[in-house]
Amino acid sequence: KHLALYILDYFDISSYSSSGTRYRLINCLVHIVTLLINHPDLHKYQYKGIAYRGLLMNENDLKDYIIGKHVLNRSFVSTSKNRKTAQVFADNSQQTLTQVSVLLKYTIKLNQTAIDIEDISTIQDEEEVLVLPFSVFKIKNRIENNPEMCLPVLVEIDLEECEDNEQINHENKNSE
Repeated sequence: KHLALYILDYFDISSYSSSGTRYRLINCLVHIVTLLINHPDLHKYQYKGIAYRGLLMNENDLKDYIIGKHVLNRSFVSTSKNRKTAQVFADNSQQTLTQVSVLLKYTIKLNQTAIDIEDISTIQDEEEVLVLPFSVFKIKNRIENNPEMCLPVLVEIDLEECEDNEQINHENKNSE
């Protein structure tokens, strides 16, 4: 209840301005994530392990997924512990000329990165895990049109969570 009232403050229509709206939304997201990370019951829902996300991606966005590159999640990312569930969302029957079926495989290494919401979700069969915003992953592998992969996925991308030291080392290399 209190969280809902707190969040509503960020969406006060009278305070909208064209430049301030985006900042207010980002600021709201930061506060929500901070509250989640510091919630005393978070340990009950922490998730480490493998999670999958199936989606259709346009080829222009797909070009950015290069092995060795880092990816920052800017929002909550819905994933599943079940590969087959994620593959449903990457269904190639819905592809267009500009979109490709993609399966992202997340290796989550830190306790505070993802929340296992399977037991509190309305659709428990999806085995949903939410990856929190501002999580950094490194692209470890990319497989395209591998005949051994279960269809409908055409591109599979392996993402491994960066640990704090790895992120710092990457930032230092970029600043030199």
